Amino acid sequence: TTLQPGFSGPAPHSRPGTVESFYVLAGVLTVRVNERTEECNRGTYLLMPPGNAYTLSNGGEDPVRLLQLLVPVA
Repeated sequence: TTLQPGFSGPAPHSRPGTVESFYVLAGVLTVRVNERTEECNRGTYLLMPPGNAYTLSNGGEDPVRLLQLLVPVA
């Protein structure tokens, strides 16, 4: 997935029954989980357990490239 500069992201959301993970390949990804916001650089791995409301954005000047995996909870 590529997020272009200025991408403000979707409204915070969660995916019940799904574990999501993200690996930042390039750029600086801004992640907001519940009420916490973090800047994630290249090489950052994120694991999002089910039920956590989150959003992703790119407030930088360069595109953000990331690998996103969605795995159903058994």
